[in-house]
Amino acid sequence: MKRVRLSLAGMVLLASTPLAGQPQRAFEVASIKPAPPLTPELLRSPHRHLGIKIDIDSAQADFGGLSLGVLVTYAYGVRLFQVSGPDWMSARFDILAKLPEGATPDQVPEMLQTLLAKRFKLTLHRGTKEFPAYALIVAKDGPKLTPRPADYHPTEMSDIRPMSLDSFAEVISEGVDKPVFNKTQLTGEYMLSAEAIMDEALRQAVTRASAGGAASEPAGAAILDIVQSLGLKLEARNLPVPLLVIDHLEKMPTDN
Repeated sequence: MKRVRLSLAGMVLLASTPLAGQPQRAFEVASIKPAPPLTPELLRSPHRHLGIKIDIDSAQADFGGLSLGVLVTYAYGVRLFQVSGPDWMSARFDILAKLPEGATPDQVPEMLQTLLAKRFKLTLHRGTKEFPAYALIVAKDGPKLTPRPADYHPTEMSDIRPMSLDSFAEVISEGVDKPVFNKTQLTGEYMLSAEAIMDEALRQAVTRASAGGAASEPAGAAILDIVQSLGLKLEARNLPVPLLVIDHLEKMPTDN
């Protein structure tokens, strides 16, 4: 049975899902309940990861404690800054949905599009906007990356795993003050650790929450050190980015 299980840290590594004009696949049934808001106290808790998850297998999809904004990003394969909508999209929900017989986990984003349209009355359109961003590029002395070995086998003891630089750029985005896009022109997968960057990103999130949303270290100094150790660098640029614009969204879902 194929299962997808993601924590808060893992959500930034979700695979992109093509935008669909009229989603057709749907869950058989779905329960939607409000989840408690994330507070600075909860973020400081040693159990801050509990209740925030995406857990999917061939029978059901369990979205725990995700905001409406994050649910939209999962459904449409975009990042949070690419969604333009109301401030209250930070409201969090627990969703437990049953997959129809024969459905596969990779069809769940389209089913979530249908759920958001039916239960939250979501309508949106696509656009493009230029954003201040960082381009992930190769440093002057060249990359210091380890390609994925041909005989690679994952182990639970190691947080180093194969990752494309597109995915790595998404991870970096969580810990710096602008979104990051891979402009290295390097393809394939490399052995990288996302854990150090995610730990630093979470530390900064806690700092921002404690300071009432104020910025911490503007460019994430610890993350920049990690990037530089790989023979890469971040270059500030203005880049055109696809955007999802929310036209309508209800604060609370309708009944199933």
